[in-house]
Amino acid sequence: MMIGKHEKNERQKYVLPLELAESVWEILVRKAGANPATSSDHYQCVKELVDDGVDPMSGLEFRFCGALGFGGKVWFQPCLRDWKTGLPELAHVSCYPEDAQRHPDLNTIVDEVNAELTALAASAGPDFWQPLKNNKPRNLVKYNVR
Repeated sequence: MMIGKHEKNERQKYVLPLELAESVWEILVRKAGANPATSSDHYQCVKELVDDGVDPMSGLEFRFCGALGFGGKVWFQPCLRDWKTGLPELAHVSCYPEDAQRHPDLNTIVDEVNAELTALAASAGPDFWQPLKNNKPRNLVKYNVR
């Protein structure tokens, strides 16, 4: 991925296809206890990934908590590559180290979620991060919290 400048000297932002962003959230719900797809957390995270775009250098850090406690976060950084596969990284999760020391089962959750996110990225192919045209939000995600 080329990290280029856009007009007004801002970095080019990147977006994910809606289906892929939804699949990431589904993994977080199923494996890490994130709020379901009807939550405002789901809306905020998916909207950022699909509509608003992610700066490739600063990335997107989203606190979803769930089974990983208050420190449960998912990270998206379009410029990173998975060190095992060499493919672009889709996302990874983490939790507070002190929580993982007190509750070693959290390390298992983190490892399982990250393995599933890596597999999802591999199945999506190498070009799942796409440039956001003109760095302008797309408005594809609708707020449908029940």
